[in-house]
Amino acid sequence: MSNGHPITSLNTDIESEDKTAQTNQSSSHKNMISIPKRLHFIDGIRGILALDVLLFHFLGWNQPEDLNRIARSISKLFQLGHVAVNVFIVISGYSLMLPVIKSKDKSIRDGFSGYIYRRIRRIFPVYYSALLVSIVVLAVIRRINQDGSSIEIDKDLSWDSVLSHLLLIHTWIKGLSGTINPALWSVATEWHIYFLFPTILIPVWARFGGIGLLIASIAIGLSPLFLMPSSSEIIKNCPWYVVLFAIGMIAAVETEKPFYNSLRYDIFIALIGAAGVFVFLYLKSRDRSANVTETLPEIQLLKDCACGITSACLLIYCYRSSKRKEFGGKSIILAALESACVVWLGSISYSLYAIHFAVLKVFEKLAHTMRLSSSHTFYFKAIVGIPLAIAIAYYFSLIFEIPFLKSSSKAKQVKPVSTYNQSPHQFI
Repeated sequence: MSNGHPITSLNTDIESEDKTAQTNQSSSHKNMISIPKRLHFIDGIRGILALDVLLFHFLGWNQPEDLNRIARSISKLFQLGHVAVNVFIVISGYSLMLPVIKSKDKSIRDGFSGYIYRRIRRIFPVYYSALLVSIVVLAVIRRINQDGSSIEIDKDLSWDSVLSHLLLIHTWIKGLSGTINPALWSVATEWHIYFLFPTILIPVWARFGGIGLLIASIAIGLSPLFLMPSSSEIIKNCPWYVVLFAIGMIAAVETEKPFYNSLRYDIFIALIGAAGVFVFLYLKSRDRSANVTETLPEIQLLKDCACGITSACLLIYCYRSSKRKEFGGKSIILAALESACVVWLGSISYSLYAIHFAVLKVFEKLAHTMRLSSSHTFYFKAIVGIPLAIAIAYYFSLIFEIPFLKSSSKAKQVKPVSTYNQSPHQFI
């Protein structure tokens, strides 16, 4: 699984709207929230989410039954990888919507073609590099294997699997979304949502507001549940993520409402977020008590939406707290999310998300070659594999991610007449 982020990382979904932002900032009311120079808390959230997905795949996912008691107890702590993907999707909708609502005509800069070009530059270099590395790793493992245990790898490297990944449609074809690099399924899902953002979601929001946007996203996201069998690969890969994306968009709109430092509004947001947590935990415990091995799509939809609502509330809270900080206010949650460690991790979160599964396959093969027991393999991955995966992701981002962000930033630089964020880590 992601997202997550999609899933994309860094604080880079906030498309720069330099001239528009300058005009808006000079004419906006002093009590209105304006986009801060940089939303560091988004980097922090993404860093935590990417680490959660890494821990899920290395320590929580698909673990053997013969783990010792300590390893089994640790494994149970890291079972929320899918939740991280949910939050990634909400953040994506939130970040892409912020510059839209700051623009004069409530539209995307440079139109549809410019928007897609920036999405390609943001997504493709990391995605295709991680895909190539994953294919090479699997091909080497298949060549090394001498015990006939390459049947699953043969499926991963089949022509239909490789071609569907190249076209980003592996989430549409039965049995292929989990091949080659299972983490990449959410990148494909988010890529499909990107096309809905300027063509349907923004026009509906501009015409009918947040309620209309939510209704349209529900109609789009839930239609596969009525039109396709529950075993469909499309349903398996969460078509309702468009609803979570729309929830993120609505959260961005909420942050642009008048900023009166209202305690009542903060309590209201906190109660909605708490309700989302309650619904999620209730449905989770319901599955556990019923010994459900595979959640029904309808229940998964409700869990994901509950998680999305809570995530949106967190984003609104952090945004408002970031404004209070300018006037001397303090927030423990915001301080934690903006700490140097998690913000740094957020700066490589997309690369970490995309490449960690290939690293995991290498460590599993090494453990098998060294004839380690299941428990020793678990500790080997935890102590050596996880730190090495983070280090590899860092250098991977230096080669395949950061250069494309920097070159995009240079292409759109204007004379610095305001303090609006011109960081290369904006959404492009």
